[in-house]
Amino acid sequence: MKFSTHAERMQHPQAKLIPQTLWNTLFFKDLPNSLIPLMQACDEHALIYRLKAITLPVYTREILCLWLGIALSHPEFNSQSLQRIGDMLGVSDQLMFYAAVLWGNENYFKDLMTKYSTRSLQDMIAADNYLAFRHSAENGHLSILQYLAEKAPEKLKKMITAQHYSAFSFAAENGHLTVLQFLAEKDPEKLQEMIAAMNYLAFRLAAENGHLTVLQFLAEKAPEKLQKMIDADDFHAFRLAAENGYLTVLQFLAEKAPRKLSAMIVNQNCSSFKNAAENGHLSILKYMAKKAPEKLQEMIATKNYSAFRIAAENGHLSILEYLAEKAPGKLHEMIAAEGYLAFRAAAANGHLSVLQFFAEKAPEKLHEIITAQNYYAFTLAAKNGHLSVLQYLAEEAPGKLQDMIAADNYEALHRATLHTPVINYLLSQANALAFAEQHHLEFAQHVIPFVTQKLADLQVQKNTIEHDNAYAVFDITSPEEGKLLFYVLRNLIRQNDPARRDDILFLISIPSVKALAHTEVTPHQPNELLRLALSLGNETAAELLLGIPAVRELAAQNNFYHAEQHGALDLQALAQDRESSMTALTQGEQQRLKRAITHYQPMLKQASVPAVMEDLYTTLTQHYEQNPATLTIEHQGKQTTITLPLRWEALQALHLDEPTHQDALKVYYQHKVHSAWRYLSKPNPWMHEQASYVYVNPHNTAEKWSTFEEYQSLISMLYLAVMDKTMPCIDHHTFESRWEHFIDELALIGRAHNWDKTRIITDADENQVTEEFDDLEGDRPSCFSGVKRRLFQSVLGHPFFILLTEDIIKQEIREFVRQHFKDCIHDTNRDAIKSAWEKGIILEERTNEDWEALKAVDISQEKLDAFIRSLKNKYEEAQIVSFIPYIQNKFALNKDKESERAHLLKFGYLQLEELLESDNEQKNIHQCSAQRLSQFGLFTPEESSSSSEKNTPKCQYGYVV
Repeated sequence: MKFSTHAERMQHPQAKLIPQTLWNTLFFKDLPNSLIPLMQACDEHALIYRLKAITLPVYTREILCLWLGIALSHPEFNSQSLQRIGDMLGVSDQLMFYAAVLWGNENYFKDLMTKYSTRSLQDMIAADNYLAFRHSAENGHLSILQYLAEKAPEKLKKMITAQHYSAFSFAAENGHLTVLQFLAEKDPEKLQEMIAAMNYLAFRLAAENGHLTVLQFLAEKAPEKLQKMIDADDFHAFRLAAENGYLTVLQFLAEKAPRKLSAMIVNQNCSSFKNAAENGHLSILKYMAKKAPEKLQEMIATKNYSAFRIAAENGHLSILEYLAEKAPGKLHEMIAAEGYLAFRAAAANGHLSVLQFFAEKAPEKLHEIITAQNYYAFTLAAKNGHLSVLQYLAEEAPGKLQDMIAADNYEALHRATLHTPVINYLLSQANALAFAEQHHLEFAQHVIPFVTQKLADLQVQKNTIEHDNAYAVFDITSPEEGKLLFYVLRNLIRQNDPARRDDILFLISIPSVKALAHTEVTPHQPNELLRLALSLGNETAAELLLGIPAVRELAAQNNFYHAEQHGALDLQALAQDRESSMTALTQGEQQRLKRAITHYQPMLKQASVPAVMEDLYTTLTQHYEQNPATLTIEHQGKQTTITLPLRWEALQALHLDEPTHQDALKVYYQHKVHSAWRYLSKPNPWMHEQASYVYVNPHNTAEKWSTFEEYQSLISMLYLAVMDKTMPCIDHHTFESRWEHFIDELALIGRAHNWDKTRIITDADENQVTEEFDDLEGDRPSCFSGVKRRLFQSVLGHPFFILLTEDIIKQEIREFVRQHFKDCIHDTNRDAIKSAWEKGIILEERTNEDWEALKAVDISQEKLDAFIRSLKNKYEEAQIVSFIPYIQNKFALNKDKESERAHLLKFGYLQLEELLESDNEQKNIHQCSAQRLSQFGLFTPEESSSSSEKNTPKCQYGYVV
């Protein structure tokens, strides 16, 4: 348990029992939760019972805290009881001796000493360079010091000199004058060395903690060294006393060195003034202003008004008012310094009165102050849980609340996750809920309780209205509230829980919500709720939504989104859409992804995911080394091109100056292969220090990496799909373009949130348009909810990742039919088939022999079945099934219709007549055609040849290029 202030600790019944020195140096200002019930135990029996029920600590400091807490809270325990407790904790003799020294209870200490032999006691006293003696001095336990000195008189001088006279310095730090007098008495000839040790550390520490009597003692014992004590470390004593508000110490120092007072005040950029302002010591500021009035404006203005900013950060309104009073003409500069940093710092720490002070003093600048650094004051207040500050900012800039929430990709929402009241406040805004409920992995633990509570509140409102008027219709009049409920409804649909049926029904029974159901509440997303329900297979929600006439009518106009829900989303378009990562996978896409996983799972199992990932990582490494990032720099009028290495360590070894280093980083960020490689790197030194959605090494927080490890199986499977040469490329893709697109998508996942910012540009038609852009800062990878969608769209031109359409079936039939007749027509039957074909052209009746020739090359049922099976293997079987009637109809023959009695005639529109010519005749036809085209300047023989060369695939690096 931690406490904000000393006063707060003193209100706690157990924490207040711990001496301040022990609280600072042993407990580290934290009362272990496990210790509190032990300190509360009413007697030894209850204490032992509780001790047996807990896991005992193993570290020395924790054991000491436990034993001392018990001893301090149970003064009634005798030595035997405390010893038994020490035995239960596994406390050794040496540790028990040390614990007794820290406690300082004279009776217990002396009783404990009787249990040790003289030899053991001497060893314990000398242990750790006389640590027991030094800690006794630090804690002011004079009787313990006297006992130790008595038991080891020959070692007393060593005890005093140990660690540069630290016993003396620490006793001075804590104001233990009697201890200082004891040490001076025991070794008077070393007193001057004690005082001068560590550049007069004793004097400086005493000043820091306001121990005036100690300063007077030191000045009395070494008057000739007093000026050196005051001067030490640039008037450190003066600065420390000012920082901690000890006016009497400042007055003592001024009295002893009056001619140095002005120098003390302005020393180190007026740090005494700034530090006093930081801690709210108004009396110190007034004292300095009185003693050095000619320096007051300098003190206020130093470091761009740092005293003002840091006072605002710590909420010291009286300091701000004083500085404004003393420099009224500079007040606006103080407020505006460092981009209104004072306001943001006050907001970050929840100092509402300070924010109101700024609004009062600069009302005309308030809008600019709030928007500074992209509404960062709002984000910081959300991060630290200051709800009142958020409400104040919203009140002062009501039209900007949505912008504050959305700033920097909803950074306020991300930062507020530890503060339930704050995140609920944010979620009560439609745009925040729309963002959060879509990012299920990150915010579900907050969104679902919020939605549940919102529905409960609505039900209470409805019941109240209907209680007052049984015929009243419950509705929402606020457009913003209506939008919020729209997204509540969207989340209920996304939960896909049949138990939520009544909640969905309740919402769509609210007229204003019902009216929004089919509209584009989210831009460019008409009928979004129904489409989401269909994509998730949420039949309950779909059924209820289709009961709304406007929803049903719009759905009917779009064929009830049949194509979309079977996966007819344009993956090429999605890949270019920065927001596509949040588009849920449709059922069709989920099925195709499942099919791909089923197909490649055996390969993945055989090779192992780590091996495939290593191969991908190695392949990216090789591609980078073949085409590395380069940077051109100019030095003394000469340009030099630097090849940037793959790894961070090698980059550091280049020893680039800072501007060049920053330029190099920007080149890395724009290199697609390196960006993909970084996404898969653990750690990734190129990661932005404030990146979200990353893992951090708890032992070295500078090491961060993306969440790629959670998706290694999926990435490996997709990599196999991309590299699979047995799967033909479709949709005009090549193996090279398939691979390049995969790299692009990995790179984009690794830098997804580097594209969150927008800018206004002028397009080719001189129109002002908004575009997203890469900020060229450290990597900010995709959020968890977006990775799967981005990965799904990373594979283009692969049969498993495409929706089967009628056009694709037609193309498959064309290729199948042409190949069939190409195989079946040869020199032995070509003339007979050609003769039969041409009779149809000249309208001459075909003979039985002609029909026999044509029918001889018909496509058999067995071959047609094999064709359909090949389509099932190539595409998803569930998609093929719906096209089987269409395929069979295409191949069905009709003996009563001459053009459909033979397949060659039925598919004559495929220009099969060229297959009836001999190879030489086909070549002559092509040459004549080329010559005719060249007459019109369309193609020349050279261009044709060049094009042919360009289209010849070449194998390189394991894929076709």
